[in-house]
Amino acid sequence: MRNLFLVLLVWSIYFSVNARCVNRIIGINLAGAEFAPENLPGVLGVDYKFPSSIQVEAYKKIGFNAIRLPILWERVQPKLYGELDESYVKSIQIFLLAADVYGMKVALDLHNYGRYRGKRVGLEIDSSAFKDVWRRIASRFSGSNGVIAYGLMNEPNDPTRAWHSVAQFGIDGIREVDEERKIYVGGDGWSNAVHWAQANPRPFVHDPRGRLQYEVHLYIDNDASGRYLEGAPSANPSSRVEERLAAYLEWLKRYGRVGVVGEFGVPSDDPRWFSGVRQFYDIAKKHCIDTYYWAGGAFSPKNILSLESKNGIRRALTSEIHKYLLTE
Repeated sequence: MRNLFLVLLVWSIYFSVNARCVNRIIGINLAGAEFAPENLPGVLGVDYKFPSSIQVEAYKKIGFNAIRLPILWERVQPKLYGELDESYVKSIQIFLLAADVYGMKVALDLHNYGRYRGKRVGLEIDSSAFKDVWRRIASRFSGSNGVIAYGLMNEPNDPTRAWHSVAQFGIDGIREVDEERKIYVGGDGWSNAVHWAQANPRPFVHDPRGRLQYEVHLYIDNDASGRYLEGAPSANPSSRVEERLAAYLEWLKRYGRVGVVGEFGVPSDDPRWFSGVRQFYDIAKKHCIDTYYWAGGAFSPKNILSLESKNGIRRALTSEIHKYLLTE
């Protein structure tokens, strides 16, 4: 009987993991709605932009199946504990309808770095405000078929590690009104893969629904910032991807947690970096990790990480990713 139980347990785990792999997210960030945070509320179409249906269709054709949509707390909720801004909410809803037309799921990402109007949440801003905004956002979008996840906070960072206690407030606010959507929990230290284990020694939140994923960001330039100031790679991109993800993957395994890479990107017109992209997707597939590439959206054509066409010409990396995703 004991042997039968162990066999059934192993098969249960296998099918659970396998189902998650089959339904794995291979997404793209579409930036723009969070632009110009210094200009509040800002002018839609001038200071900030939401992705268009044309962009959604283009990334669907490349092979992506989901979108991480960065939004700005100060725009969605201009006053703490106040009502959501209806014009900004409407823009999100219009985008969700466009994404749904092409079968693209959406993760709503609060792109605020652990701050509101420059003040640190949990220190200068009470954590209850974070619970309030997420309760309001989740209440408004819990009925949207296209929303697959809520990204609690993009790249929280503070030496006091206040985020480790703040994050639970956001989860609690969401679960008051939405028990189904996944929750992406960024790590302190900018969610950076290089510093993950040091900045986040152990899991720090609990989801009563068991649907949270710890979100890491990975860049493979020398300082891991994503600026790629060095131009050419100074180390093998493939090896660097493996090295920088190793501690995070071990952390997930040690604590039995599920991960998601919220951002990963390399210069999109420089083939010298492309082996790192192939290695990244291979590792993500092996470990059943959801991913969101950085990025498409309303960037200047000069942005070296953008996958948006430049002067009507596809970026070199776009074709590489398309060929890879065809084999998924």
